[in-house]
Amino acid sequence: MAQNTDLRKIEKKVWTSYFEDGLLEIALGVIMLVAVLSSTMDAIGVSDEVRISIYIPLMVIVPALIVLLGKRYITMPRLGVAKFGPRWMRRSLIMFVGLICVQLVLLAMLFLKWFYAVGPAWLGSAIVTLNIFVAFCLIAYLLKNRRMYVVGVLFAMSEPVWFYLSNYSNTVYNGLIAYGIPAVMVIAMGSITLRRFIRKYELPTKETPDAS
Repeated sequence: MAQNTDLRKIEKKVWTSYFEDGLLEIALGVIMLVAVLSSTMDAIGVSDEVRISIYIPLMVIVPALIVLLGKRYITMPRLGVAKFGPRWMRRSLIMFVGLICVQLVLLAMLFLKWFYAVGPAWLGSAIVTLNIFVAFCLIAYLLKNRRMYVVGVLFAMSEPVWFYLSNYSNTVYNGLIAYGIPAVMVIAMGSITLRRFIRKYELPTKETPDAS
């Protein structure tokens, strides 16, 4: 019994350590920043062909490369390759299904608001805010990563800020201010976390054979 408890503690420590590198925050910040830049380019009249040619590589390929290459060349050399037991895989599946269910409910509410004009004008913004915050809370709980709560708050607050700015000053830069600033903050947070990770987990030194 004690051995199983110790094994679970070790698995939990390894699990949390694998998401201690800040790569996920950097990737999420890049996704948000690219999305708002694409929206801003659309508002100032940039053609769809140019936007798509920039948007797709930066939105999909760059964040994926940040995580995959970062894990391959930064995280794994320091922590090794870990295989988690069925308990953690089952936990991930349950949380993933729960996340999908919550998102579907909130998206249904948003659909009613947008297409049937249900409720006041701010309701749509409130639903989007709740959607983002709940999603990141579930991700934070699943990954045992408290920084995801901070990311969730920053991204969730972007929507009401945009709603406020749009009501008082309808300019093409509202989205850039409301979403771009939190995105840069999340990238900075991830970069600082990555730097701490590299300092905390040094690369193992290769032992040189004794010449004697």
